[in-house]
Amino acid sequence: MFQCLIRDARRLAAREKTEGSDVYKSMWTLVYNLYAHYMVVRSFYPLCKIRGRIIGECGMTDPDIQETMMEGVDMSTRAWFVTMCGFGFEKIIVEIAKRNDIKHDRLNIKPKFKGVLDKFKLTSDERLNLVDIFYHTRNTLHDGGVVSSDETFKYRGRKFEFTSNGVMRHADWGSLIFLAEEIIRMLDAIIESETASNEAAHDPV
Repeated sequence: MFQCLIRDARRLAAREKTEGSDVYKSMWTLVYNLYAHYMVVRSFYPLCKIRGRIIGECGMTDPDIQETMMEGVDMSTRAWFVTMCGFGFEKIIVEIAKRNDIKHDRLNIKPKFKGVLDKFKLTSDERLNLVDIFYHTRNTLHDGGVVSSDETFKYRGRKFEFTSNGVMRHADWGSLIFLAEEIIRMLDAIIESETASNEAAHDPV
């Protein structure tokens, strides 16, 4: 799954033809960060691989504490992944907004995406829900998995629920990578529309 995500990110970066532009740099930074994270994940997973390190380096032989420590490693790694992706996606969308003279909210992520989607007539409730789901998930994992408010969003026929003080049920690796891939596909649609718009503007006919 992770390799497919990296491939999709590379394909997105390859669409950006203006080498050296801020959008180009932001896209390739995301690719490199994803690859670096993939190397970390390969060294940790499956988590049974690090049990020996816990015993050998920490001297921890209690199996319950070992399990707790491995769960902590897993949550931290997933939180790192979704935080890194979140900042990467935000950087890309901000740079696209800048070069198209689109005003964007400096603090709130959803208006940043909406402004760019509006510009290229790509706005839909489902796409905005995707942004909400991804960044709510990021914030929740960053806060140790504690859901701060009740929210429910639908995306591609699937319901994503955030229940206050409840358990977030879509924070597994499969769900996180799915959401990241969907954001990349949305960015891909934006770049495709932007390119077509620019070509039409310079068409002498």
